[in-house]
Amino acid sequence: MKSNITLQKIVEAYQKKYNLDNDVEKITSLQLKIIEDDIMRKAKVPISESTLRRIFQQKTENPQLATLNALCICLGYNSYTDFISEIQQNDTELSTSKEEKPTNNHLTKRSSALIFFSKKKLLYFIGIVISLIILAIILRPLFEKYQLSRVVFESDSYSGTPPTTFHIHYYIPWGLNGDDFTIEYIDADGKIVGPNKIDVKLNSINKSFFQIKENRIVLKYKNEKIKELKFFIRNPGWTIFNPEAGHISQTEEYRKNGIFHLVPDSALLKHLADKHAFIEYEYYDKNTLGDGDGFTLIARLRNSDMDSGTPYYDINADVTCERGNHGIIFNNGASSYMRILSSDKEITGETYDFSHLSYTPENWQLVKINVKNKITEFFVNDNLIYSTQYQNPVGKISSLMFRFKGVGSIDYVRLYDDKGSLIFEDDF
Repeated sequence: MKSNITLQKIVEAYQKKYNLDNDVEKITSLQLKIIEDDIMRKAKVPISESTLRRIFQQKTENPQLATLNALCICLGYNSYTDFISEIQQNDTELSTSKEEKPTNNHLTKRSSALIFFSKKKLLYFIGIVISLIILAIILRPLFEKYQLSRVVFESDSYSGTPPTTFHIHYYIPWGLNGDDFTIEYIDADGKIVGPNKIDVKLNSINKSFFQIKENRIVLKYKNEKIKELKFFIRNPGWTIFNPEAGHISQTEEYRKNGIFHLVPDSALLKHLADKHAFIEYEYYDKNTLGDGDGFTLIARLRNSDMDSGTPYYDINADVTCERGNHGIIFNNGASSYMRILSSDKEITGETYDFSHLSYTPENWQLVKINVKNKITEFFVNDNLIYSTQYQNPVGKISSLMFRFKGVGSIDYVRLYDDKGSLIFEDDF
């Protein structure tokens, strides 16, 4: 339908919408320019001012369909067809007021739609915010646990002679409150200094230890221990630790008849028996004793009545390294108390049957620990007791320690590198 009547209705609609003069001859160029811009903006179709003037003056009988579509879209219709449909729905001729109705209805519907969607978007936004808050509350413990697992707290070294200052560096990930972190210093005699606040901005501290044996630094988060560092202070050479006198450096009087043996008095013997206590013999060198991930330790040990041992005559051989240990503990008769340790692996007699281990207290026992390619083998009297593979490298060897129930004796100690070359030997 491209009749002059329909075109006239379109012109009347524009006169109403843009408040144009009823006399189309009086429509100004500025008004036509505004309409031209609106049509271009809404319909994306260019209709020149001159074309619009001819249409409004109805000097063109058959405008192109694209032109009619653009004119109707600017009025608020989807197309020229929609405009015609609106006319056909009326039983009488279109009046000016009816000509305005489609536009007003369209605007009303649009306004209602905008209000509806604005409210919907607001509710949607509020819902998202509430959901995020709830999710943050639920995930906070998991996030905190993950960030705590990323905390770094370690030292450049872990052993030395008295006094030694250790450099500890740390890293606290973002999202954790630095005020919740504290440090405690625990000396070898059990004295505790702290808790002290940690300055997360510094990333390092220096700490000096004077007392021989194990000293510790504990990092806590909200008063719960999350990291612990152990620092071993030793005298060079052999040191004997006993529960009565603390530590004593070895003297020649303990090297007699080809063995290394503490001579206890009656008071110490009674204390050892009553408290089921141990005597420890430890060798330490300022320089490393070798690679803790490639070595062979052989030691000839005895713990019996003739060595002032006490039942049940335990023997413990331990290689202490920078980041872990390799060690074996065995005894006479109580195999469930046996233990084998190699870096991150620990096997106890509660979960593994060590009853096949032959150990006669009154005889010398040859203990051997062989480590190569992260595989550790434990031998007693040339019999393979257990073999295990570990994951985490332990670094350099810092000391050799032998521990006995009661007193005990050492015949000799030999340490070889992974190529079989002798690194350390003491044949008492």
